This record gives sequence, structure tokens and C-alpha cells, in this order.
Amino acid sequence: MVDSAWARALLAARLFAGDPHGFGGVRLLGPPGPARERWLAELRAYLPAGAPMRRVPPGIPDERLLGGLDLEATLARGTPVARAGLLAEADCGVVLLAMAETLSAATAARLCAALDRGEALAERDGVRLSSPARIGAVAFDEAEPDEPGLVAALRERLAFEVDLACLRAGDAPLLEPPGPNSATAHPEAGDDVIVSLCAAAAALGIRSLRGPLFALRAARALAAMEDCPRIEAAHAEAAAELVLAPRATQVPAEPATIYARVGKRLVDVVMSSMLLIIALPLLAFTLEKLWRKRQERGAAVVEPNGARWDLTLADYEALKGVAGVVG
Repeated sequence: MVDSAWARALLAARLFAGDPHGFGGVRLLGPPGPARERWLAELRAYLPAGAPMRRVPPGIPDERLLGGLDLEATLARGTPVARAGLLAEADCGVVLLAMAETLSAATAARLCAALDRGEALAERDGVRLSSPARIGAVAFDEAEPDEPGLVAALRERLAFEVDLACLRAGDAPLLEPPGPNSATAHPEAGDDVIVSLCAAAAALGIRSLRGPLFALRAARALAAMEDCPRIEAAHAEAAAELVLAPRATQVPAEPATIYARVGKRLVDVVMSSMLLIIALPLLAFTLEKLWRKRQERGAAVVEPNGARWDLTLADYEALKGVAGVVG
């Protein structure tokens, strides 16, 4: 687990800087100020040398964002000449979306397409221009709590959400200097990690697959930072905290408040197959699904010693473990 809000915020910056296009971006909540500048300074420090960073102003026209006809060069040469846009200028780098909550739906759609395809496509004035735009985005969302904020489709494509509203720049911890970029490392992810992250997303009400996919990418990056050949539980737990927790749409109930009679062996087996930080929410999710299956089959189970359980280990094994629960 990450032990402070500033540590989580700066860890998100470090992970994003290592793979901007892979992580999509960061939704940065809060007003302009020293905390934002401190976070941006950390991001710049961790970006690879020479990586571009471009600001996208509110109301930017498509011609500047995506590219289009270079009128001066066209008149000089007598043939259409294309000019790359801001997204192409930021290829392999980061775009900063000022006042992101005010982005029009059309501009947000253009940014979503670039994040999905890694290119900026412009078609106008008889010119078709396709330019590499493998970008990540930092969206400065300054909306008030009662305002809609960043367009949902764009928010969905950003792996991290960082709230700086209550943080002071002077409280930010001093982190280690950037080391060699480990983006090429590829630690192995075991089935237990993949299944647990997917089940955690389901238990937290996250319907999109981007949530667990981003969490797995973050866990792999965390393992690579420590030169681990395999994703460990601590890496997956930190990734779930960074990626899944801000996306949660529901808080799973404690299992003990839902099921009074659950076989102890069932609880032990389910808990041992899950990551500690998300074990209780996943247990509640697992028991809920098992309970629906049990209701389809009939009454409670009575063991030889007279103990009576609504759910037993046999119910869990019938679904082939937690993988079957997620499926």
C-alpha cells in the first residue's frame, strides 16, 4: 500500500512518465497552484530526456490540434502542403489539457481517437494527413464538486486520477532521483494477480475492462521498478489502490453483514486466493455469486456434525475457484 496522498500522487506521475501512451493519462483534480506545479515538476523529471510536452488551450481548433493545410507553403509551391498539428508535435510525449472540464465533445472525441490509435488524422481542404501521435494526456479538471467535470469518454481512457485540492506543495516527500527507464521490462503476471484485479473491479462496480487492464499495467510497471521478474501481491495491491479505487462506483458490503452462516473452510480458501488489500470486498462479491447459485439448487447444507451452512467449499469448487466467480 502507498502510505500518503502525496506519495500516491507522485507515484502516479512516475508510472505515467514511464509509459505515457500506455497509461493514457492522468486526471488532475484541483485548482492551479503550488501543489499542481510541484506535481508537474515531478512529472517532467521522470519523463525521458527530450520527451515533448505541449499545452492544449481551451477551444483549440481542429486545424491546430490535428493538422491541416499549410496555406503559406501551399501558395509558395503551388501544390497542397500539409502541416502537422499539436498532437503530432507531442508524439512520444505529453499534452496538458488546460481547463479540461470545458472541453467540447468534439475535441474530446479527437483526443480519444488519438489515445486509442496513437495517431492524429486530419481530412479537410483536400488534404489527408495521418501523423504519429503516441501521446499521454494530463487533464487539469477544475470543476466544482456539483459540476460534471471532464467528459466521461476521455476520463475513461486515463489510467490515473490524482486529487491535489487538499494537498500542500511543502508536504510533498522527496523521492529518489529518476533511474533508468524500465518501460521495456515485462514482469510475469500470474493468474492469481489477473483474476484478483478483475474480481476487484467487478466488486467495486467498475464495468469497463480498461480499469483492470490499467491496473495490471501499473502492477507490472511497479514490479519492473524493483527489478522483480514477477508481479507480487504488494505490486498488485498498490496498483489497485492507484487505478481501481478512484474508479469505484460502489462500496462492497462486509461479508459478515450479509451472510451469517458461511462455512469456515470456504472463507479460508477464498481469502487465501486473493490479494490482502482487496480480499474482503472480493469475498463479499464471491459469496454473493455463490449464494445466487445456491438458491438455484435449493436448501442449505447440513454437515455430519450437525453444523448448518448456507454456503460451503463445495459451492466454490463447483465454479472452479475464483476464476469461475469472475467469469
